[in-house]
Amino acid sequence: MSLTGRLMTRWMQLPPAQTRDIVITRNIPVPMPDGTTLLADHYAPRTDPHLPTLLIRTPYGRRGFFGGMMALPYAERGYQVLIQSCRGTAGSGGQFRYARHEHDDGLATIAWLKQQAWFSGELAMLGPSYLGFVQWAVAADAGPELTALIPQVTAADFHHFRFQGGSFTLETILGWSTMMTSWAERGLGLRSLLAQRWQARKLEQAFGHLPLGEADRAVLGRPSQHFQAYLQHGPQDDYWKPIDVSSRLAEVNAPAYLMGGWYDMFLAWQLRDYQTLRAAGKRPFLLVGPWTHTEFSSSAVTAQESLAWLDRHVKGKPGRLREAPVRLYVMGEGAWREFADWPPPARSERWYLQPGGALDQAIPPASEPDRYRYDPADPTRQ
Repeated sequence: MSLTGRLMTRWMQLPPAQTRDIVITRNIPVPMPDGTTLLADHYAPRTDPHLPTLLIRTPYGRRGFFGGMMALPYAERGYQVLIQSCRGTAGSGGQFRYARHEHDDGLATIAWLKQQAWFSGELAMLGPSYLGFVQWAVAADAGPELTALIPQVTAADFHHFRFQGGSFTLETILGWSTMMTSWAERGLGLRSLLAQRWQARKLEQAFGHLPLGEADRAVLGRPSQHFQAYLQHGPQDDYWKPIDVSSRLAEVNAPAYLMGGWYDMFLAWQLRDYQTLRAAGKRPFLLVGPWTHTEFSSSAVTAQESLAWLDRHVKGKPGRLREAPVRLYVMGEGAWREFADWPPPARSERWYLQPGGALDQAIPPASEPDRYRYDPADPTRQ
């Protein structure tokens, strides 16, 4: 593990590790009020087991990426890390249902944490995507022990991003649904990764499969409960209300650092979360980089910023965290800029579509209309 830690330190350009001697306790049972048991792995420096705790709750397994990239770098720099598998995943009991148990299970886990002899009374949460929503799911009710949040490429409204512009985001939802169904059946590991590579070929064909209600079967050979739920319950259905907690953001007291990407599917909703927090008198931080949702190259920047945020708000350390709350990567210029707020200062300009497809600030001359043929089965071909 020390070799992994050294490689991560070099690649992420993190401050030197405080210790390489990390004790990992695996498969810790965490009881839920309904009798279900969730499993967790605990990372802690051997020499000081009473450090602040980072809670990471995930449906994607606890080892591999999550151990090497998310737990070990923080454990080596003065934190305990508890990685817990969400209900119905990676050995945890119960049935996984998209985002519906994360409020109650998350609060039950925090209540259990407070009873542990090694818990110092200081708690923070971090993680991307689904791991970010689980933070928002409990943030308003977690209590004063929750001292920092770092939700990355995610949103407190974990519903409406699936209907961007009113259209069902088939590629995202079908791919994620079939992946989660497959992982729940096989468990995580090499076998799952190989199966996912095989399914990627089937997915390409399934995106054009009709009827749409059988597209999951074209990938898996059986239905996906997650995919079928999306089809059965439209965007305005009350079924989805429990997974939109954006109305409670004003109640969140823990300082939050929102990290997103210009090409991320959650960005519009994440920017809305930032503005909601600001309107409630909070002082969140915001980072937007040149990344897609699963851009691996974002890990170094987000890890550096996350550690600085935790050190400031959990440990009270001055120093590496910048003063300006908003940091944006300016596309085209290829540089980071810092701003006092979002949206940054701007001026309006009027641009006109010209003959031949050009843009200009001059009013266009009269011309014949342009035409193209639209094929829904091949929407980008003209």
